[in-house]
Amino acid sequence: MGARRIGEGQTALVTGASGGIGLELARCFAKDGYNLVVVARSADTLVNVAADLAGECQVDAVAIACDLGRPDAGATLAAELDARGIAIDVLVNNAAYGMAGAFTVTDRQAQLGMVDLNMRALVELTHIYWSRLLAKNKGGVLNVASTGAFQPVPLMAVYCATNPDYSRGGVKLAADAA
Repeated sequence: MGARRIGEGQTALVTGASGGIGLELARCFAKDGYNLVVVARSADTLVNVAADLAGECQVDAVAIACDLGRPDAGATLAAELDARGIAIDVLVNNAAYGMAGAFTVTDRQAQLGMVDLNMRALVELTHIYWSRLLAKNKGGVLNVASTGAFQPVPLMAVYCATNPDYSRGGVKLAADAA
């Protein structure tokens, strides 16, 4: 009989999981035995990611295509997971995007979309799941940010501003936050 993996019986929700850091974080959680909910906008890619990780790591993996940049998308996602009976033990806020260009000539809606996805969605999902994690007295939240949070980057003011600086204290494990 194999050794029990640290995440067995728990589920991690990973946003922005269709590629890059989000995909690699989902893989790390799956290797530790966590079941997964992978979320991003690209449905076809997510279905493949979920199937690959489920097979590779012997976990359950659910793919949900969702544009978290839309207002109330986090609440819609949480309601769908509740309807499916999927409880979240770890929330990984990874979904984000950036764009470069002079502030006055880059598209205003794209800049506001960056604020919505990089900040509002993180706050919305954390607000939804934090009290649930505290009630269980276990679990956690991982907020992924860019090093741009620590420095000015020419032509990327909005992107850098939407990346939180956790060096002054970040989110703690639910069990540690009373």
